[in-house]
Amino acid sequence: MVSLAGMIIGLAFGIGGIALIVYCVNFDKLRRSDPNYKEKVKERRKATRAAKKEKVQRKKEDIELMREKYSNTINDFVISEIAKSDLLLSTGEIEEAVDHLVDVVLVADKNTQFLNIMQEVLPPEAYDLLIMKLSEYRG
Repeated sequence: MVSLAGMIIGLAFGIGGIALIVYCVNFDKLRRSDPNYKEKVKERRKATRAAKKEKVQRKKEDIELMREKYSNTINDFVISEIAKSDLLLSTGEIEEAVDHLVDVVLVADKNTQFLNIMQEVLPPEAYDLLIMKLSEYRG
C-alpha cells in the first residue's frame, strides 16, 4: 500500500504539472492575442533571411578578396586551407573544417575534380555539409 507521504508528494507534483501546463497555455494565448503578433513574426523571419543573405554576400566578397590576394599563390592558399581543414577534421570540428574546404572550392578552378576527391576522402556527413554550404554560396 502507498504511504500517505507518497500520495501527498504525487499529488503535489500532479498539481504542479497542471499549473505549469495552464501557465504555458495562458502565456501562449496572451502572446498570440497581441495585435502585432503576426507582424512581429514576419519581421523576425524577414530579419533572419536578411542576415543569412548578408552572411552569404560577405562570404562572396571575402572570396573575391582572397582571389585577388592569392592570385599569384593560389596553390599555397589551397594547401594551407586543406591543412587547416585536415587539422580541424582530426579534432572533430567538422563544420569549421568544411568552411575551409568551401573556401578552397570557391577559389580553386578545378572544382569538379576537387569535389570528387573530397567525396572519397571525407566522412559522409562532412561531404553532405560541404555540398549544402556550397549550394548556399552559389545560389
